[in-house]
Amino acid sequence: IWLNRYLSGDLIYTRAPLRDSGNPRSWELPMTLANAVDWAAIQADSRGTVHVVYGATAASGIEHTEYHIKSDDSGLTWSEPVSAYTGSTAVPSIIRPEIAVDGRNRLHVGMSINSNDYGVYSEVGYVQSADGGTTWSAYKQVQTLGTTFQGVAWISPFAFGDDEVHLTWHDPRRMHAWSTDGGVTWRGPIEIIPLAAAFGG
Repeated sequence: IWLNRYLSGDLIYTRAPLRDSGNPRSWELPMTLANAVDWAAIQADSRGTVHVVYGATAASGIEHTEYHIKSDDSGLTWSEPVSAYTGSTAVPSIIRPEIAVDGRNRLHVGMSINSNDYGVYSEVGYVQSADGGTTWSAYKQVQTLGTTFQGVAWISPFAFGDDEVHLTWHDPRRMHAWSTDGGVTWRGPIEIIPLAAAFGG
């Protein structure tokens, strides 16, 4: 998947057999999955279902939605979008989701919301789905603003085994929170490393 522009781009998908993926001719004609997308991420679960999450912002820049779509036939057809999160900000912003899948096929999504004007507003949060994206948990705000004018950004989930889930983000320190029960309860946050000068990528 990719976007054809930095903001409000078309979300585009293509596929190829793994054994032939090094051959450019083996890739299928790209298809457009959604329009006016801020950011998107893709993962597959152990059953072979492909999950895509993407963030979209209304033309006003104030209202934000994180959508989930899935494919049960290896990307040939896709489900209708399901809203996993909706919210609004006081200033124009964008929403950036990242996804991880645990050993029980629960979907864990971290979301970064950052103002178009650098450092004016930011927050990072988390939602999850235990039923393959049909329903979603309430939004958990992990952190808002930050320790400097740069705010918070770039939250990413990571899943290991059945129940171990980690979230990392910048505030601009590199921060970490973790769960050993599939995201029901959380420990932290703690600092991994300082990033006093700027976000560390």
